[in-house]
Amino acid sequence: NNLFSDGQFEGSISGVTTWSGSSNHVASLDATSKITNTYYYPVKDATGAISTATAVIGQPNGQSSSLIALATAPPISSFGGSTTVTVVATGGTAPYVGTGSNSVQAGTGSLKISVPNPIPGATTYIYSTIGAVSNSKTYVLRFTTLGTTANGSLKAYLRQTASPYSTISTVQSKSFGNARVDHEFIFTAPSTQSAASFLIEIAQTSGTTYVDNIAFFEATTSGSLVSNNLFSKGQFEGSISGVTTWSLKSNHVASLDGTSKITNTYYYPVTDATGAISTATAVISQPNGQPAYLTASAAAPPISSCGGSTTVSVTATGGTAPYVGTGSYSVKAGTGSLKISVANPVSGATTYIYSTIGAVSNSKTYVLRFSTLGTTSNGSLKAYLRQTGSPYSSISALQSKSFGTARADHEFIFTAPSTQSAASFLIEIGQSSGTTYIDNIAFFEATASGSLISNNLFTDGQFEGSISGVTTWSLNSNHVASLDGTSKITNTYYYPVKDATGAISTAAALISEPNSSSRIGDPAAINLNSNQSFIGNTAIEATPLKISSYPNPATTQFNLTVEGGTIENVDISVLSMDGRLVFRAKGTSNKKYTFGNDFMPGMYVIQVLQGNIIQTLKVIKVK
Repeated sequence: NNLFSDGQFEGSISGVTTWSGSSNHVASLDATSKITNTYYYPVKDATGAISTATAVIGQPNGQSSSLIALATAPPISSFGGSTTVTVVATGGTAPYVGTGSNSVQAGTGSLKISVPNPIPGATTYIYSTIGAVSNSKTYVLRFTTLGTTANGSLKAYLRQTASPYSTISTVQSKSFGNARVDHEFIFTAPSTQSAASFLIEIAQTSGTTYVDNIAFFEATTSGSLVSNNLFSKGQFEGSISGVTTWSLKSNHVASLDGTSKITNTYYYPVTDATGAISTATAVISQPNGQPAYLTASAAAPPISSCGGSTTVSVTATGGTAPYVGTGSYSVKAGTGSLKISVANPVSGATTYIYSTIGAVSNSKTYVLRFSTLGTTSNGSLKAYLRQTGSPYSSISALQSKSFGTARADHEFIFTAPSTQSAASFLIEIGQSSGTTYIDNIAFFEATASGSLISNNLFTDGQFEGSISGVTTWSLNSNHVASLDGTSKITNTYYYPVKDATGAISTAAALISEPNSSSRIGDPAAINLNSNQSFIGNTAIEATPLKISSYPNPATTQFNLTVEGGTIENVDISVLSMDGRLVFRAKGTSNKKYTFGNDFMPGMYVIQVLQGNIIQTLKVIKVK
């Protein structure tokens, strides 16, 4: 039970004693309903256990004694559309100013901070002035982050705007990852200053980070907002000029990202008749079940016969409809590849393949893709960007990969290369790799995570009839570059889709040839129907090929079960929604395949090919 029963002062304050050292205070009974009662109700069960319930009695009509503003908004029904924020108020003294309906959009812009060469322990600063602050008040700094790694970290604090730039509040730390995080920092009683600034420090090891919705308010000690937004330049719609960024080695790049990474947060101050202010918050949501950005995807069944054709279906989600570039496209698998052979390889030497790809900027990310097929199991290669003209300096990090006797589809992501008006890609193949076939060279602008957001900027990378689109070179001129027309590597096609805002997402379609339609038996080759398998000299009927994956959605890995079909091997491919091959395996049916621990959150397409039968399944990875 309540062990002190004299704490509600209805008629008397005699239940407590008051005292001050100088006897300079006055204790009296106030009967003007300043504070409504709180009642406590003990409940006892059959065992004698007690739980006490609390009831705080509200003012008439359910209102509290203080002003409270609230804002609600349904999700936007289509990308680029609008929604209505409804602002209401309770408490305080009516009438209110600031309530009502407001039409808003989700917004497209964010501040993008990338660091091509991060320094361990170093940070990138984002700051701006927010005017005078007082040690008699409490302030709130809010902002949103979206990272590209799981281990982002940041700090926030207030400091003097001018020299000596002393810190005037506690320094507070928080972490973030690759999902949206809405941060709030409460600064109680900072040192009084006529000109103060907020500072956000982002650790350079956090990877590329998107920041949006920076806002600053006066608040109660519990963080309730009681002022207008005192920093009005924190939504980056068209410009990032409202903030300054800085790093000790000037090794960061601050740019405007306009791909709707982070939806807007809106603030609505409501003032009552006494001048009291309460500020409501509305976070605008994109349509349910869709990403905030344009995503194009492409799918195609395998070609039914060598030299035949198939149809690529290109679709899009997200962004702002209508789309340009979706539809159906008839394509062939292609026959040509670039063949690099070295009759007398030199140990440690490489053969270069290169071509110009135009201007590049240190504010952008680029992707180079190509396919290889080797004749040895120990192939090695490197790829990078360099100046097209003298002194031919490298302008990106050099990246290495290996390949073997199976087709390999390579992707190299170049983040913030040195700005050049004329740049080239270079592929170096170790001469100890043996004869190597190369095809499907393509180059794009991309997001930091590698999603394609431009047309293919290098259109000579499929070698159908000619290899003149690239130059090859070796120090000893001991290589031979030739056109191979024996269908070593099937084509990969790219389909840029543009939405109504001009945003581009490019889908990739890897065209599969049919598997062999016959098997060598004893004593002769036996032609099989698509639903038959061969055991000894007898063709037997097979059950239909079925695939399933669990759990779906998955937080860690996917467990793919392949059942039925024929005795032919299965070819399993997993593609991201922008067409990137993220997993590939070959094996047999009636078996479980596990993958996906290292996948980023998002939707993926599983394709299982057996003979001329293909099964497709969409799966989702969540945090």
